[in-house]
Amino acid sequence: QTCALPISHLRWWAANLFLQAGQQFIWFPFQNSSFGKTLMRLLGGRVHNGATVTIGGMHSAVALIDADLLTIGDRSYLRPGASVQGHLFMDGHLVLGTVVIRPNASLWARSIVEPGCVVGEFGILEPHSVLSMGSELPKSGRWIGVPATHREFHSELGVKRPSHGAPRSE
Repeated sequence: QTCALPISHLRWWAANLFLQAGQQFIWFPFQNSSFGKTLMRLLGGRVHNGATVTIGGMHSAVALIDADLLTIGDRSYLRPGASVQGHLFMDGHLVLGTVVIRPNASLWARSIVEPGCVVGEFGILEPHSVLSMGSELPKSGRWIGVPATHREFHSELGVKRPSHGAPRSE
């Protein structure tokens, strides 16, 4: 039996291939600059200026093809090697879903956020963890594992010091 992909899959695949090539080679020098966030905004993403997100190279935190499905809040920190996915192929179907990373959230290296997820304010997804499709990591929650489950609530201010100079509680 042969599997015939709908034309929408092929169009999506071609656009993804073009953007991936650009992401790995053309935009690589701008990976940690404000140009990367501007490029994501031009593609429909909602990325706050205070967010730290890598868009270029082999370990990009986000795929440009998913830009219009992403909302990334102020002072959110997506470590290189983290992966935020607005799309998946599941059982031969293309699954798209919005992903919301709230302000001050942290995604550590090799953590994965699947389509339809929300990472709450000050939420932390630990390294090598997967936030499964449609899940919500609550405010100030620290989750770990595959699939990610609640580990603890914390009172940390996040990874980056607030810009207004408030002291950091230890």
